[in-house]
Amino acid sequence: MSLSYSNTTTTTSTTSFYGTMPLLRESSYSSSNARPSSPAYQYVRVKCYSCRFYGLIWGAILTASAVCLGLGLYFLPDWIALLKPKNPPICVPPPYERVGLSGLDSPWPGSMYIITEADSTSALTYDGRGGVRMTEYQKNDITQMWTCHETDGWLAFAHDPGAGSTVYLGYRAWPQAATLCSSAKSAEFNEQFDVRSRPDGGFQLRMRNGFGLEPLGRDGGTLSRVRQSDVWWRFTKVQRP
Repeated sequence: MSLSYSNTTTTTSTTSFYGTMPLLRESSYSSSNARPSSPAYQYVRVKCYSCRFYGLIWGAILTASAVCLGLGLYFLPDWIALLKPKNPPICVPPPYERVGLSGLDSPWPGSMYIITEADSTSALTYDGRGGVRMTEYQKNDITQMWTCHETDGWLAFAHDPGAGSTVYLGYRAWPQAATLCSSAKSAEFNEQFDVRSRPDGGFQLRMRNGFGLEPLGRDGGTLSRVRQSDVWWRFTKVQRP
């Protein structure tokens, strides 16, 4: 059903400064005020709907792009940190390695060793008077070198500077305090050691007593055979200078 309308024009006149002029007036639609439904009008209306639809799509796209851009800028420092190559951790060697000691050797009869306490550079040192003390490691210092021996299935450690002056590491006989010394000319009961490996590396030195084994530790700061001790040792194999 189509709506018909007339486009009649009436002419009236009006008087002005320039004289009488005709005035054209376009009459209203003859059948209601409804808009025409011609093909051209339908095309324009469909085109307007299409423009509105595409406008909504482009608006959604621009909004999503703005959101993504904002999130990207917000998380940009984190992404840069993830993409940035990580520097490997700096491994600081323990003190004994910095002075050239491996500390990873196991004592074996016939070999010579530097015996250091834990991860330090303090080495067992013969004092020349039958005693033992801890001093800082010095390369090629013969007083810090101990030769490993085997006696009756036990290990023994001797300071052997040569010329028949070998003395063995041990502890003083009862009734004296069981302090560490190096004065015995042979490896007897007090100079016999059991060397036990620790799970975390290094060794515990245990010495014989009347009923079993007791560790080498500290008694009031003095190296002695004690009931219990957390003191442990490292061995570094060396050659006689």
